[in-house]
Amino acid sequence: LLKAKEWLDKWLNAILIAVTIIFLSIAGWRWWSARQQSAVDSAWGVISATRIENVADGEQPLEELRGIIAQAVDPTVVAFARIRLADGLAIRVTDPASVTKLVEAEQVLNAVIDSPGVSPILQAAAVYRLACVFESQGKIDAAKSAYGRLIDAKYADSPFHLAGADRIASLESLPKKVEFLPGSAPVEAPKLPELPTSAPATAPTTGPASAPSTGA
Repeated sequence: LLKAKEWLDKWLNAILIAVTIIFLSIAGWRWWSARQQSAVDSAWGVISATRIENVADGEQPLEELRGIIAQAVDPTVVAFARIRLADGLAIRVTDPASVTKLVEAEQVLNAVIDSPGVSPILQAAAVYRLACVFESQGKIDAAKSAYGRLIDAKYADSPFHLAGADRIASLESLPKKVEFLPGSAPVEAPKLPELPTSAPATAPTTGPASAPSTGA
């Protein structure tokens, strides 16, 4: 007991400090985890509430998604927000001046594809949308290449795995160019006979009824 007392007198303060540090570390980690989970839940709420199809709202829905992308740390949340942002950008391409939105959509989708922490299903969704963006830009070869990436075995569990091959076949069947060749002159339509302007005032008293001067 005397030796134990001597040992406690020597190390008691260090033990108390170590226990306090461990307790504070556990409490801090739990607080940080709860805050991160709250931030993730809040981000999902914003994503689900954002109506990207409401073109009348202008850039506001897109700015909300850009804010989530800039602040969120969960890779799944960021990837989903980027896909939604790309969809919103594509919807807002309504004239030649807004085609530049497709360039931003391409960059956003490539960020999803290149992110290592994103699931293959989300990556496949981004690849499919990227191919659609290429189609909208008239880059048919790039679109075929993107659809071809979906045939990879790592996307086998994705619904886009077979859709890629179907789209490649559809692009192959598209006509390259339609040429209109000159033909013969159109046939002139027959003219209708003129109708009588008025009926005779009185019928003749004798003889057969006279026919009108013009045919029906």
